[in-house]
Amino acid sequence: MNWFMKVFAGLQSPSSMTQDEFMGYHQTGYISPDAYGEGGGYDLSHYNDEKEYGHTDHRNPHQGHGQQPTNPFLITTKNIDGMDINFWGTGQENKYVHWLDEEHSKHRYLTEEETAEQDIPSKDQTIYLYHDDNCIGHVGDSWGATELFVVKEYQGHGIGTEALKLYMEMNPSRNHETPRLGQMTSSGTATATNVWMKFVEDAIARGEQLKPEVLKSYEDTKKMKESGFWSVKRR
Repeated sequence: MNWFMKVFAGLQSPSSMTQDEFMGYHQTGYISPDAYGEGGGYDLSHYNDEKEYGHTDHRNPHQGHGQQPTNPFLITTKNIDGMDINFWGTGQENKYVHWLDEEHSKHRYLTEEETAEQDIPSKDQTIYLYHDDNCIGHVGDSWGATELFVVKEYQGHGIGTEALKLYMEMNPSRNHETPRLGQMTSSGTATATNVWMKFVEDAIARGEQLKPEVLKSYEDTKKMKESGFWSVKRR
């Protein structure tokens, strides 16, 4: 059994689901793009300013925010639409509080064994995206949902699709179930569908025997995509 099948064993493997099943499980609602403001999302430029934040490494966005020092590491580099995009992790440890009394006056931190038993991540899951020395986006957990953001200048190249797929592969379970993606904009719906298609394509390339309904759903979705059914640009 390969690595991919091991991490999704017993869970909701994307390639075992039709497009309707995948979106029905992962999309918990709709959110307007206006919710991200006029600029389309976050200002990530401060992650590039070493003087303002005192970063020892520009790929370490959490330093200088009063958090514990991190150990940034390069996850992978992908050439996307002619651009070398670096995917970085922070290496920061997560700390979970266990209260020892009802008044919440005394506490201790969960051990690694306890976090493993509860199936909650012991390290920060956020992935930061860099092109050259510029932080251009991130994907990570946001109050139980998956938050994906790519700056406007880099949208439309499939960077968000690759980031979301990598994040799902690296974080296949939480609390012993497959984490849902959460609410989506129309662009997010298109991105999630592109991710599902890539999972199916990878499974086909590995020679896996997929359910007939999954293959039909993939072909139908591919035709809809090629016909311009999705008017929004992919991220």
